[in-house]
Amino acid sequence: MSDYRVVKIWASQLQMIRGIWTGAYPSPASPQPRPLLIERLVMTTLIALRLVSLSRFTHLPRTQSAKSLWAEFYVLAWLCLLVLFLLRPHIIGPIAAIALTSYRLVDALAYRLCVLFVDRYNPGWGVHSLNRTLLLLLLNYFELAVGFAVLYLATNSIAFKGQATLITDPGRAIYFSIVTLSTLGYGDIEPFTDTGRLLAAFEVLAGFMLVVLVIGAFLTGLRDIRTLE
Repeated sequence: MSDYRVVKIWASQLQMIRGIWTGAYPSPASPQPRPLLIERLVMTTLIALRLVSLSRFTHLPRTQSAKSLWAEFYVLAWLCLLVLFLLRPHIIGPIAAIALTSYRLVDALAYRLCVLFVDRYNPGWGVHSLNRTLLLLLLNYFELAVGFAVLYLATNSIAFKGQATLITDPGRAIYFSIVTLSTLGYGDIEPFTDTGRLLAAFEVLAGFMLVVLVIGAFLTGLRDIRTLE
């Protein structure tokens, strides 16, 4: 039965992609204008990323309360894993840490963007708890900081400014990650390699998308969001 439900969930997502390109989604009765080409490409990409996400399995329970519980467990479990990778960087090796952390960062950001650009067009879409949604968004923001700190350590890509001594301390790595994510840029620690500079650029962009696009859009439209019973 679970296998059938997984197939059904995937089929609904594929049907949504088909609807985007045939004009059936969003609904023609919706007051929203038809998506343009770039919107369709972005929506399709986000749905495709969600198709391969392990978060799909949190939708298997039948009741909404059980789905919400599994979704919260999914987010918290990943956060605990990222913290473990940060504090014990050699527990699974750098390659595995980079692969799993990168997957989670893309997974978390794509999921939130998919809610913003795709799901809100669903008829009757709403949230079951505004407080829960805000808390999960804050957890996702913290995930970004921890995840990129893991990547900085795993790639040996940050050092003190003007020095060639690589930083291997988790505390300094999370400090640099938070400073980068918040765009403060104190300058005491800097990317030491091209990989580090690329990661720092991606972190700033990821933080911008989460804060400005997702959290900003959510707070701006707070009055218009329907709370579901």
